[in-house]
Amino acid sequence: MGYDAYSTYDTVMHGGFIAEDLCIPEKFFLTLLTIFFPPLGVTYRQFRAGFPNPIEIFISLILTAMFYFPGLIYSLNKINCGEDLTKSQKFYNDSENNAQDDVNKD
Repeated sequence: MGYDAYSTYDTVMHGGFIAEDLCIPEKFFLTLLTIFFPPLGVTYRQFRAGFPNPIEIFISLILTAMFYFPGLIYSLNKINCGEDLTKSQKFYNDSENNAQDDVNKD
């Protein structure tokens, strides 16, 4: 008669209460890591892209050493609003291939 065999405790502990509706954003853990130590978030972002611009790590370190909030603002800006490093790396690789094609044409 519409009675659920599981108790509320079972539903919460074994899933089904909010598990299907819970959505964690993709950058949630990276943002959390950056809040705890800003240069670590920038370092992880650079690592994932193959370190195309490691100077961002040093800028974040210097700003964080001066005071926590300038480093935090800089790092969060680079993580959330910065350019996609994988796309800029792909563009760089494409330009190399085009230059090589020009050499081969001659």
